[in-house]
Amino acid sequence: MDRLTELLEALAGDLSELGEADLAELLAELQAEAETVAAGDLNDEILAAITAAADTGERIAAELAGRQAAADARSAEAAAALDRLRGTNSDPDPEPEPEPEPEPDEPEAEVAEPEPVTAEVAEPEAEPAPVAIAAATPARQPVVSRVAARRPAPRAQTAPLTTTRPVGEWGLVAAANAPGVSAGAPIRDARQLAEAFLGAWEASRGWTGSEVKVPLARIGRRATEAEYGDRFLDFDPVRNEAKLARYTSPEAITAYWNSGEQRELRRREGRTAAGGICAPLEIRYDIPAVGSTARPARDQAMTRFPADRGGVRTIPPPVIGDMTAGLSVWTEENDQNPSSPTTKPCLTMTCPEDDETVVDAITRCLKVGNFRARYFPEQVEAWMEKLAVAHARLAETTLITAIGAGSTQVTVGQTLGTTRNILAGLDRLVAGMRYRHRLDALFPLTFAYPRWLLDNVRADIARQMPVGTLDETLALADAEIESWFASRSVRGVALLDGESGQGFGAQPDGHALPWPSTVVTYLYPSGSWLFLDGGELNVGMYRDSGLVETNDYKFFAETFEAAHFHGVESQRVTFDICPDGSASALIDIDPCTTGS
Repeated sequence: MDRLTELLEALAGDLSELGEADLAELLAELQAEAETVAAGDLNDEILAAITAAADTGERIAAELAGRQAAADARSAEAAAALDRLRGTNSDPDPEPEPEPEPEPDEPEAEVAEPEPVTAEVAEPEAEPAPVAIAAATPARQPVVSRVAARRPAPRAQTAPLTTTRPVGEWGLVAAANAPGVSAGAPIRDARQLAEAFLGAWEASRGWTGSEVKVPLARIGRRATEAEYGDRFLDFDPVRNEAKLARYTSPEAITAYWNSGEQRELRRREGRTAAGGICAPLEIRYDIPAVGSTARPARDQAMTRFPADRGGVRTIPPPVIGDMTAGLSVWTEENDQNPSSPTTKPCLTMTCPEDDETVVDAITRCLKVGNFRARYFPEQVEAWMEKLAVAHARLAETTLITAIGAGSTQVTVGQTLGTTRNILAGLDRLVAGMRYRHRLDALFPLTFAYPRWLLDNVRADIARQMPVGTLDETLALADAEIESWFASRSVRGVALLDGESGQGFGAQPDGHALPWPSTVVTYLYPSGSWLFLDGGELNVGMYRDSGLVETNDYKFFAETFEAAHFHGVESQRVTFDICPDGSASALIDIDPCTTGS
């Protein structure tokens, strides 16, 4: 049923964009799917689908018929133009070119016919003797192409001819020399046969030699469309292929075998089904390798600097709290009698210890056998892509862990649902950081968090008491959540990875894995953390003597990188979270007693 629905959706649009082969294949598959569905239990949905399939099949048939009619019309116009061209360039009664007599041991091959058919056509007295069709082979015979080139234009039809038996049942098929009929095409009525005779006679007018033998038709048993219906094969290969697939495809055979008529027949005869596929299954060599190699911690949460010498050494920047020793208020009273303070204080600048960071190498390597690489390249490509994804995760996790280790450890308890707990706690943290370093409201702060926190907030909002519109509650977009951070002059960065315990493991059978009870985030003035870019060593594919001996080769690459702190403050904030949708208006809280 699912495949039938997919086919109906695919064929609901403009059919003119599909090729004839595609339409024929889709039509055959549509019919097979509809018959398979109809063989089962019928309900209103299945009945509607089968009806839609019938309508779609009629549309496809009409489309194919229209294309065939257009092609036939073009062929007819081309044939008429060629006939006019031949009539213009040829002499009315040219002298036929003599044809060399056949060798005695190699007589000229002729189309086999059951019996010669001789037809005499009356003509004016001035004309030569009647032409004998299918008589004995003369010594001289005009070239067939000359005869075909002098075919007259089709005559206008008059009253239909009648015979004791319809000509269409004679099984006549046009020979190559029949004027106005394609070679091999069936001759379906008496007028078509008469015009072939008349056309051959007129094309031979002016011939003064002996009787001319011109094969016009051959007699044989030929299937008719009326007899075989949609199993009749004509000269259209596209339609023929569709007809064959309709009855010989595995789907059609399965549908026929499972039809009610066949089941009843097997039941009456007491037969047992010889079921099963009993054929080698198709092999799919493509291997999906999903995953992203994006690096948001490196590219968004940090400022990149080159580390051409393998690391960096910086002097820690001063903070406002270190300046108190050089500050004082000197009043007029103290100026008269200096006692508090007795002298104006002055801060002596010191030289703090250097902060030094050396890059790490994040390596990746894959060993591949020559046989595997040569005969199963799809698997090698999938493993290469997945290895790059895993390398990105390891590199990001290393940077995030370094940021956490170099930050002040802060915790925020859980009072309300995730959304209100995160935003209320973030307000407190931002206010304290701005005050300590005397930052105005426009100075940007970076707030990095695991990407799944957005989903946790969305679940929390979905569980709260309905407020506003349904979309505001159940269709909350990531951009809307991120705008809540931006309104606090905080630049949110969603990380694809996190420290240990900040992710989801493999999902076993049973209940879905729970949300983590805490979320670890990072807050600091933007630009405080530097990404030391030591470049990349990408050897690519290589072989050595040892690998050659084992018929293998390797892919190898590594990046040199590290996180370096060069700022005034960085916090690693752990929030207790629970997406239960609770809000202060719905539960009793007392946040001021706990500082929350």
